[in-house]
Amino acid sequence: MNNVSFYFRSTINSHEFAYTTLNKIFQQAAEKYIACCQEFKMFHSRTTLASTVDLKICQIVYVVIRSFFKYLVCNVKPSVFDRTDYHKFFKYSLSFFARRFLAYKNQFRNVVAILRAKMERLDTENTSFFIN
Repeated sequence: MNNVSFYFRSTINSHEFAYTTLNKIFQQAAEKYIACCQEFKMFHSRTTLASTVDLKICQIVYVVIRSFFKYLVCNVKPSVFDRTDYHKFFKYSLSFFARRFLAYKNQFRNVVAILRAKMERLDTENTSFFIN
C-alpha cells in the first residue's frame, strides 16, 4: 500500500491526479474482482449461501471502497482527500465495479440490479456524507 499511497499525498499531487490514479487502480481491481466473483458464485451455487451470493458480492465491494477511502484519509498524511470527499469518492469508485459487472450482466444480473439501485440512491442523496 505504501507505493499506492504516495500518489495520494497532497504535497505532491492534486485531486485531478489522484482521480487519474484511482481510475487505473479501479479498472484493474474491478476486472480481478469479477474473476474472483465468478469462482465464488460457482463454488456456492449448490450451497445454502447461493441465494445471498449476489448481495455478499456487493457488500464486499462497499467494504473495500470504504476501507480504501478510510486508509487514504487516516494513514496518508497529508492526504489529497478529507472526510468530506467520501460521497464523491464512493460514487466514483462504485461506478467502476458497476460498469464491469454490467459487462457480465448475464452471469451477475442481481449484482447489476443492486449496484444500479445503489448508484441511483447515491445520486439522490445529500452529498454531505461523513465517514467515522
